[in-house]
Amino acid sequence: MQIITVPITLISMGEEAFHLLVPINIFNKKRLAVVDTGASRTIFDKRILEENLELAASSEEHQITTIFSSSNVIQGIIPKFKIGKLIIKDYDAFGLDLDSVNESYKQMGHPRIDAVIGGDIFVQFQSEISYSRLELTFTKNK
Repeated sequence: MQIITVPITLISMGEEAFHLLVPINIFNKKRLAVVDTGASRTIFDKRILEENLELAASSEEHQITTIFSSSNVIQGIIPKFKIGKLIIKDYDAFGLDLDSVNESYKQMGHPRIDAVIGGDIFVQFQSEISYSRLELTFTKNK
């Protein structure tokens, strides 16, 4: 069993409201993602998938609802992406337009996010969040 610890950043979203950001690497580029324990599934900004995956295609069958929007999604297989030093291969990814999220972030002076890390990954890797240490921990079975 391997324990992987990744630093997270706590940002204020207003009075007593906070989000956690975590560094990710997707398609060999460093980006940021929101840690969202309420999201059932991890999603990516659809532009990233469209620019990097030939097989990403619109799907009328899949609907993903977020607090920001409900829309059709695109889907494709990401060969490899990293959350800190955690490497996830052949990830069946869903993409949504995250423009409304990023517009809100921009208005509050926060950086752009390119993904929302959700429960599918947290459950698979038995994740834990430490607010006191600002760390996200993953447990990976070798």
